[in-house]
Formats: sequence, structure tokens, C-alpha cells
Amino acid sequence: MLKLTKRAYIVGREHYDTGNDLFSLMLDERMNYSCGYWRGADSLEQAQVNKLDLVCRKLHLKPGMDVLEIGCGWGSFAKYASLKIMDVSVHGVTVSKEQM
Repeated sequence: MLKLTKRAYIVGREHYDTGNDLFSLMLDERMNYSCGYWRGADSLEQAQVNKLDLVCRKLHLKPGMDVLEIGCGWGSFAKYASLKIMDVSVHGVTVSKEQM
């Protein structure tokens, strides 16, 4: 297990901690690092909002709930969920210093 944990930090350092310049050119303004949900969307921004909304609905998030997000990236889901559904607490875990 320790070997896997150490490897995760190496991958985080070599892939995500190379600076945010490249990522900011190819990702949306929230720095979502996963595919968008394009149904009804005509822009990357809208596709990413659609995805965040769909995730919140599928999780049936309600005020007072706690969410653990493993591999939280730059925190786009955490911010969206906590602002869209007031009083939802999202705890994120990352191996990347840049994303933290």
C-alpha cells in the first residue's frame, strides 16, 4: 500500500504540478479536468456546468450533507456543489500541490 501511495504522489508531481498554464488553455474557467455533458450545450463552459449539475442531481445532494471527493482536481465540483446547494460540505483529497 505504501508503494502505491508513494507512486500517486510521483504521478501528481510529474503530471499535475508542471504548472497551470497548459491546463488553463485547454480546460474551462473552473478548470474541470473531466469530460463535459454536452446534451443541450453549445460551449465547453455549458457542458461542464451540465456535468456538475448532473452529478449533484445523481448524488441527490441536500443541505447538511457531507461529500468526500477523492481526486478533487482544482475544486470545481466542491465549489459548484457548495454554492448551488447551500450548506453542503465538500472535502477534497488531492496528491497535487498545484491543484491544492
